[in-house]
Amino acid sequence: MANLTISWTAPGSCVGCTYEYRYKLNSNPTYITGGTSNTSIVISSLTDGATYDYGVRTVCGDIRSSWSVAADVTCDTAPTPTPTSTPTPTPTSTTTPTPTPTIGPTATPTATPTSTPTATPTPTPTVTLGDCYTMTYSSVPNDLYVRYRKNSTDTVVTELIETLEQFDNGDGTYFVGICVKTTGSYSSPACVQGGIEVSCDPYVWELGGACTVNGDCLVVPTPTPTPPPTATPLPSVVTFSSTNATNTSSTPGSTGSTFNPTITVENATATIRLTITLQTGYQADSTITISGGGSYYAGPAVTIGSGGSEIVEFTLGVGTYNIVDWVVRAISDGTFTVAQATLSQV
Repeated sequence: MANLTISWTAPGSCVGCTYEYRYKLNSNPTYITGGTSNTSIVISSLTDGATYDYGVRTVCGDIRSSWSVAADVTCDTAPTPTPTSTPTPTPTSTTTPTPTPTIGPTATPTATPTSTPTATPTPTPTVTLGDCYTMTYSSVPNDLYVRYRKNSTDTVVTELIETLEQFDNGDGTYFVGICVKTTGSYSSPACVQGGIEVSCDPYVWELGGACTVNGDCLVVPTPTPTPPPTATPLPSVVTFSSTNATNTSSTPGSTGSTFNPTITVENATATIRLTITLQTGYQADSTITISGGGSYYAGPAVTIGSGGSEIVEFTLGVGTYNIVDWVVRAISDGTFTVAQATLSQV
């Protein structure tokens, strides 16, 4: 793999400026971008013999200059050196006449082998432990990048999130991590989409833990425990000692016969409905009283048409109850008022 060093001269009119650089394979339409406060950067892990386009621009606050004139370069890790020819010394002439040589066979000169230069070994960088940033997602846009200062190389890189090493959580979500240098620009990761920096929300990078000595940051997350199944509550069961009765009254203001059933509620709270049906064309009002709690009024005196009825609904908890009184009072012209009562569970 090849390395590429790009250097430039800082503009004299800009104090505290930073710079953005970009590069791409000549055949690739998409640039990879980065940022730095230095006036040179080293881009590593490039392909031998490949041609790359590159450019630089100045960043001053929110203002960015135009990109420098596009340039390209072909990478070669170890180019073959051009040998320097050794000059043939010119003999010093003497007064001795040069004899005429006897023509004989011409000797073929032995070629001097070209020495192969010894490659200078690349020093192994000393890795300092950086900060670990992680993200959990179910899916991520295929054009969303993360830009950060890579701890192992101390350079700002822009990487496609989809291509980062990931851990499958087994619940439809994935977990990725990056190792970020704690100093310099982009010591906190930023998101890039369409060549510009954008908000990462809802794809949030969370800080947690230190990087390994190898510069890795892929920590297996603690699995979320599966909650125990929720028990399905039993439905309420209601029984009535009697479910209906007829109550009559002949004199306005008087009380007719009573209706005294027992209601038993089991398992859970239940809603009870008392339906009072009046004889056609008469008026009445009626009241029920339940032992242990309150009086439930069936409604104001009304004239109810044929088949008309009033409904009273009330809630009872688990237990046994007695309706100790249900009465109907005639309030019309003194003729018989007849009311039919029916109990049911809602």
